[in-house]
Amino acid sequence: MHSAFALALTAALAPAAGDGGTTTFADWEMNDSSSSTVSDSGPNDLDGTVKGGVTSDGEVLTFDGKSGQVVVKGATKVPIGSRPVTVSARLKIDDVPGTDVGDYDIVRATPGGTFRLEVVARKQRKIAQALCFFNGSITKANLVAGPNLDDDAWHTLECTKTDNAVTLVVDGNQVSSKSVKVGNITLTKEPIYIGSKNGGDWFKGQLDWARIDLG
Repeated sequence: MHSAFALALTAALAPAAGDGGTTTFADWEMNDSSSSTVSDSGPNDLDGTVKGGVTSDGEVLTFDGKSGQVVVKGATKVPIGSRPVTVSARLKIDDVPGTDVGDYDIVRATPGGTFRLEVVARKQRKIAQALCFFNGSITKANLVAGPNLDDDAWHTLECTKTDNAVTLVVDGNQVSSKSVKVGNITLTKEPIYIGSKNGGDWFKGQLDWARIDLG
């Protein structure tokens, strides 16, 4: 399922000619035959280690909402700096995050979630919406918006930081944007978490792919 959506996402992110181009920071396709590893098909070899309640059918990963996560180490060796960043994923949630987990962390960089793509509960936990967060050298920015994701359907979420804005896109539609200069993004500590924040915010649902693009 990844290929068609990845091509569409790449086309959507493709920069205008002459602006330096978009490069892949990491691309986790979730289609490994191994149940213990999530391979990165990008240039930086940021493979992830599967821990806890995560199962694979060779096409998607299913997270149990209790202990499942993917831990990715080595990201600090790849500089991001002032470059635009897009964190994206294709997912299907089982239900609205409950009080036992709080939120669903889909992709989270440490420390303190330098960038985060999440699914959060709203309206007294009756609906689930996408969250986009960046913590840069100047300030923080947080967006929560979009349709109810608790509808037994697949959704693609994109969280983007540019020089002067942060934007949240759900299923190809921009649902929120904020004019803000977040500043540089620097990863000083390991790891990147997929599906949790290591001890909480356990994701319950399925992930088809997750990726980070620069530029």
